[in-house]
Amino acid sequence: MSEYILTEVKSAFLKKVKLPEEIVHDVTYYLRDIAETMKPDHIETSACRDKHDLPVIGTAKKGNVVFIVTGDADLLALKSYRGIDIITPRELWNRLR
Repeated sequence: MSEYILTEVKSAFLKKVKLPEEIVHDVTYYLRDIAETMKPDHIETSACRDKHDLPVIGTAKKGNVVFIVTGDADLLALKSYRGIDIITPRELWNRLR
């Protein structure tokens, strides 16, 4: 986890999902508590078409994750980055079933 991703999660939950601020606070607090927070690795700007997604990829790379779960079209267009699958929440659900 990185501060960048926590900020993105908070923003999405407030603006897109329209969750109450109290719930969003609880979710981000929980994520901070259970996840290791790190500074993202530097990722070359040519890695994706939206430069705002570079910290997400950098965090995933630094954390040696298996996949990135997102609804972001620019990230999903990549399908993977150096062995890290980029999948939708629905794809995560299907993999876990």
